[in-house]
Amino acid sequence: GGNGSLSVVDPVAVDEAAHHGGFGEFPGVPAFGLFGLLHVPSFAYGLAVWEPASGSFSRSPTDPLTPGGVASVSGVAFDPSGRLYTLLPRCSEPGAALRLDESREVTREFPVGTCPIRIAFTALPG
Repeated sequence: GGNGSLSVVDPVAVDEAAHHGGFGEFPGVPAFGLFGLLHVPSFAYGLAVWEPASGSFSRSPTDPLTPGGVASVSGVAFDPSGRLYTLLPRCSEPGAALRLDESREVTREFPVGTCPIRIAFTALPG
């Protein structure tokens, strides 16, 4: 189900260069990880992984990653060391950020705000 899609935009021509469907329901803001793979979070299914070079999924919305066994991811990001983090959206209590290893197993979980939707990293002074 769902009709989420990905548009590839040519910034020089300022035009859509390609359009890909099949991203399911409620896809969120994607993040590029190692090896150029695009990780797409979704409240509806978890985390899909798109391979831009082949124009196909390595993990589709029908076979998603489900970090921590939960089929809902509200945000995804990579830290400066290339480690993958996802957000577990809880809206009746604090959500959680999950750090995943190379095999996509959760290695760390820590609380974040209620109903988290984005995750980003920055350097702290000092």
